[in-house]
Amino acid sequence: YAQLTAPVLATKIPKSKKVFDNSKVTDHHAIIPTNVDPRRAALSPDEKRVYDLVAKRFIAAFYPDCEFSQTTVNAEVGQVAFKATGKQIVKPGWRDVYARDAANDTSDEAATQDDNAQQVMPDFVKGESGPHEPTLLKKATQPPKPYTEGTLLRAMETAGKFVDDEELREAMKENGIGRPSTRAAIIETLFKRRYIRKERKSLVATPAGMALIATINEDLLKSAKLTGLWENKLRRIERGDYSAEAFIDELCNAEGAVVHDFDVYEGCMPIEKLAKRGKDAPRFGPMKPVGLIDPNTGHRPWACVQLRRENNKGTMFNLVGFQTNLKFGEQKRVFSMIPGLENAEFVRYGVMHRNSFLNSPRLLNPDFSLRSNPNIFFAGQITGVEGYMESAGSGILAGINAVRLAENEEPLVLSENTMLGALSHYISDESVKNFQPMGANFGILPAIEPKIKDKKERYSALARRSLAEIDSLD
Repeated sequence: YAQLTAPVLATKIPKSKKVFDNSKVTDHHAIIPTNVDPRRAALSPDEKRVYDLVAKRFIAAFYPDCEFSQTTVNAEVGQVAFKATGKQIVKPGWRDVYARDAANDTSDEAATQDDNAQQVMPDFVKGESGPHEPTLLKKATQPPKPYTEGTLLRAMETAGKFVDDEELREAMKENGIGRPSTRAAIIETLFKRRYIRKERKSLVATPAGMALIATINEDLLKSAKLTGLWENKLRRIERGDYSAEAFIDELCNAEGAVVHDFDVYEGCMPIEKLAKRGKDAPRFGPMKPVGLIDPNTGHRPWACVQLRRENNKGTMFNLVGFQTNLKFGEQKRVFSMIPGLENAEFVRYGVMHRNSFLNSPRLLNPDFSLRSNPNIFFAGQITGVEGYMESAGSGILAGINAVRLAENEEPLVLSENTMLGALSHYISDESVKNFQPMGANFGILPAIEPKIKDKKERYSALARRSLAEIDSLD
């Protein structure tokens, strides 16, 4: 590279604002060559090519600008307007660094770029006229070429040009989508999740990728405009005319909106939706205070919520027991009204998530095996059992039956008089039409005859019968 650096070192090295600008320093500065001699390093051919790109880009930054003259000719033939443009390089400047590469590059793409750059217009005089022989070239418009990894990275960098709003486009001018250090990782994530695939060099959307886009109903979430809005607000934060807290709230709410478009079954009904059924609905639902007596008054509270300890110091607690789809600001306002939480600091807010489950009555046997292929077992929440103990129990039963199958033994199917047996029969009952997940409850156990009116005695009798069934197992 001595021949390339000689013109730069012969004079005082210029410090152009394009290269040296402290106001634009970020976490990721330019990739530059070091003083390690690449000739003494064991570089592969690809590594040498990458080093050559980095080194020449670094050297070119200190070369003068490339100067060219440009000509535009507007003409009229009858009522038809024509326009021709061309340019001629006057001083190559930084192009001298790549002159040898351009001379050795014989590809069609390079030739086309060179023709466009060197297209020289003949001398024109303003107002001249005369006969001419037109050459007509008939072509058909072509659809945009598929992205390659290189062109997609460039499109992410210049995504602002796809935004119509001038202010948002200006906000994205310096950033685009992602950052130089994250864009390649974003594309890699799309590959890992099988949303895109390669066909030779081209990137093509997979059915999964197209289905994902079709699932998202909010157009803004699929548009570069959203990035423009965020970048615009970040600039306003820098100027001090927009709240950083408000930006974070909007960001979180926008991401949460993606998961709102799905059906919710009764066991996961948002508390605010449940409350609309009546003031007593929450306290007979997830807030029921069964078995809780206030030691100070001796009375049972109207309703209760559960606080689950989150850290060793006991300074953080998770508010559990019910779902909510409220916006974050509303969660803080409403849940601060709960006695004892008036001065609580909310460090994380609730976001609903989607849990999928099988149509088990059509697909599963009571031993949790698949009807169409008994070698396959399912367990846990996906089968339609609801709750930690229920999911663990189904996993234990499915595991036992997988071992029994391997040893050519009959599957273990628990009696409906046991809680886990009642659940396994419920999820495999073909007569169930509108199947919904179910947790353990005494209502799914067969009644005891004769009937016992007292609830506590009835539940005790059901428990004794269940334990007797389990004790009778081999």
